[in-house]
Amino acid sequence: MKQFISSIKNLFSETDDSLLSRLLASTFSDIAPFDSWMLVQFNTFGQPKLIDCKDSLRSSAEYIETYFRDDPFYKAICDKNVAEFVTLSEIEIHNFRSSSYYNDYLKSTAGFSDQISYMYPTCDGDTYLLTLGRSENFKPFRECEIAEFRLVAPLVRTALLLIWAKDQNQFANTNPVHAKNQQTSLIIQNLSAYALSPRERETLELLLDGESAKTIGRALGISPETVRCHIKKIYLKLGVSSRGELFGRFVNELLGKKAS
Repeated sequence: MKQFISSIKNLFSETDDSLLSRLLASTFSDIAPFDSWMLVQFNTFGQPKLIDCKDSLRSSAEYIETYFRDDPFYKAICDKNVAEFVTLSEIEIHNFRSSSYYNDYLKSTAGFSDQISYMYPTCDGDTYLLTLGRSENFKPFRECEIAEFRLVAPLVRTALLLIWAKDQNQFANTNPVHAKNQQTSLIIQNLSAYALSPRERETLELLLDGESAKTIGRALGISPETVRCHIKKIYLKLGVSSRGELFGRFVNELLGKKAS
């Protein structure tokens, strides 16, 4: 999780917007292997726009022009059944394995094994869909892998929010040398409204760096149990219940938006 958080934070200092989705996709390799991914934006009328992809086995143009209509993840979006993270098996419709989408598109070249997806409804009514896929060269995603992918869903939502904001020109590029200092100063600037103590502020900054309670305690000269007490108070004051939600709150403030 620490490495994943670090990778997500590095997105904020990336000055080349075209690399953001690829950098995000590459972070998942620390969890489990896959051989295709696609990030698509669906507008309020259900029309797709390809943001980026890596799929040497299939034609993304065919998906955008034709096959997206039979994608179970797209159907979930149309049915307003949008979840932060969902597996294909959770939403697979009846007779899916005999559909043209499955046989002519997914299995067309190197076969098909499994897919998982992250969905994020944007502030303007669009939906971002990030799908990770495995061909028949891999076995389906294991339960332990799915559990890890699900665990980082709030962080992925944060990254998709950044990509959307960049696309909407709502997040100005910053000098990467000053990016981290800018983030930290913004955090400190907004903390006073939540009545965090100085020690809680120190704990918060280390939490956002992905440090564990044990590491934070060592850095601050306090016990891990004391750190956990500080974390509980931070969560309570900021209205979050997990580190992923905390990081999402940080990004919402960074983008000048209210936390959802």
